Amino acid sequence: MECMKAVVKYAHGKGKVELRDVTKPSPGPDEVLIEVKAAGICGSDLHILDGDIKLPIKPPVIMGHEFSGTIAEVGSSVTKWKIGVPFLVYLSCVEEEEGLAAEY
Repeated sequence: MECMKAVVKYAHGKGKVELRDVTKPSPGPDEVLIEVKAAGICGSDLHILDGDIKLPIKPPVIMGHEFSGTIAEVGSSVTKWKIGVPFLVYLSCVEEEEGLAAEY
């Protein structure tokens, strides 16, 4: 089992965030795995840190949704993307009537 570093909100409340070793995920058939080279801190990260985020979170949760890196692995059905390609991710999370949605 291979590990990676991640900033994890491990419980509800103010603070309760630490850098941890977590299991590195494997991409599903239609997914890619990004090796993160840089990440930004945004307002929602600060709200998660302060424990006053309005969106429902269920700790433990890995923080950070604005990052860049390169494709490290591709799923078995992925044909458009190749290992080593630079990648930028910015997810805008919005609360909708039926739950949480991510736009990318």
